[in-house]
Amino acid sequence: MQAFTVDARYLDEEDAFDVNQVLENWRPSSNIFIKRSAANAQVGFKASLPVAAFTQWLADHVLSLPSHTGVIVDLSLAPGDAGTTVQFTVSGHVPDIDSPIEADNPGFFEYALQWFAVHRPSIRAYATEGLFWVEEMQ
Repeated sequence: MQAFTVDARYLDEEDAFDVNQVLENWRPSSNIFIKRSAANAQVGFKASLPVAAFTQWLADHVLSLPSHTGVIVDLSLAPGDAGTTVQFTVSGHVPDIDSPIEADNPGFFEYALQWFAVHRPSIRAYATEGLFWVEEMQ
């Protein structure tokens, strides 16, 4: 069993539960280019996308993985006038991953990324079927 230390400080914000919605699972993208890129991405894949497009990309990537497999992504978040940009690397796939109890719903993912862009712009995130979490800095 894997042990994760989760950073979920974005949930301490006053509006965290007001502006987000609970989703049963990741929502697939309707963008065929994002869908194709996500389905074909292997460990080591690197790219840069606006935060909303990255959220769609990650959703499609998770949905393309075998059941009970998680993805590890290292992110560098850069807020800007045009919005937050996510530079990311697929750092690994973890079969039979055990999500921590603190893992969060995909409906909070984009909000969490916006929070981390301001407070901790370099993070390691994990995503599985219907869940994500950010690793606490050691």
